[in-house]
Amino acid sequence: MNHHLQQLAPDMFSSLKLADESHLQTPCLRVCEYAASSNGLNEANANEALDMLRQGKRYSHDLKDRLGALTDQLDEYYFQLKEQADEAVDSADRERFTSEYRDYFGKARALAALSFAGGQDGFEAATEAIYEAGASVADGTLFLTL
Repeated sequence: MNHHLQQLAPDMFSSLKLADESHLQTPCLRVCEYAASSNGLNEANANEALDMLRQGKRYSHDLKDRLGALTDQLDEYYFQLKEQADEAVDSADRERFTSEYRDYFGKARALAALSFAGGQDGFEAATEAIYEAGASVADGTLFLTL
């Protein structure tokens, strides 16, 4: 599997690779909580996923599917908003669409982080969740200092 985090933060990636399962859960939870909070993600499925992570449990297939479907919906919506921003002639419209698409992009990435965080493989869950959570906020480098 291609690991985005390995390219972005090779030292962190190496540290996570050496960590045992119990040490991978905490950073996963922390970045997901931060991403959800920073992006105003207050959605029932996201809250359920956070509760599962806090309890140290893996997600059911149903929850993982719901998170994936929501991520796909938000991705599609922010792509539409980005296209509208790119095509807007009026600068006020362009700014409004740009602001909206950035908001939905952040929410989609925060949901993707949550979706990955509940995966069966702790290493994959942590690396992908950290990468997606980092993409969800303006200063994603904050996550690289864990």
